[in-house]
Amino acid sequence: MKTKTIIKILTAVSMFAFYTVASAQNPFLIEKESRIKISGTSNLHDWQEAAEEFTIDMKLSADKASAPVIDMVLFKCKAASITSDNSIMTNKTHNALNVEKHPEIHFSSADKSALRVIDGKFSSTISGVLTINGIAKQVEVPVDGHLADGKLHVKGEKPLRMSDFEIKAPTALLGTLKTGDDVTVSFELAFELSPNNVIFSALNK
Repeated sequence: MKTKTIIKILTAVSMFAFYTVASAQNPFLIEKESRIKISGTSNLHDWQEAAEEFTIDMKLSADKASAPVIDMVLFKCKAASITSDNSIMTNKTHNALNVEKHPEIHFSSADKSALRVIDGKFSSTISGVLTINGIAKQVEVPVDGHLADGKLHVKGEKPLRMSDFEIKAPTALLGTLKTGDDVTVSFELAFELSPNNVIFSALNK
């Protein structure tokens, strides 16, 4: 009798442990409405481009005792998918990024990042390594987010210098148009998640 009781207890503990681990890290599926834009200046006018092909893997964890945590972020973008309304500018950008030799831009988080949650909204700073043109740099990316319509919405922006990644600023019109070294990467992302995801309750405390 005692043996059966012990087995039942161990089984219950094992099931609880499995649920805790399975719920601890919650993958999210990125929605098609997500957008990433790159903007900059030139001696003639401001310019803007968009990244059309990218993937983001993100995992968060949460429990009742502490704030939610971003466990992992992995971003990949096809460099040749960065385009503008001007085909000449697009080609110049691809040449500057050296897309044939370095076809992928990627970011990988280095550490876990705690979320600061206030009234259902959150903010955090994600530290990691950004690689562009084959050059890897440590960066910090501030983000803000909230829940709406069953989705996790995340936005932010990060100023960068092209020269830090050994990128020569593109020129056009026989050198008449010269772009500046500073650019800003801005993003508005949406992730699908199920209603029973632990992040729902964590952000609605």
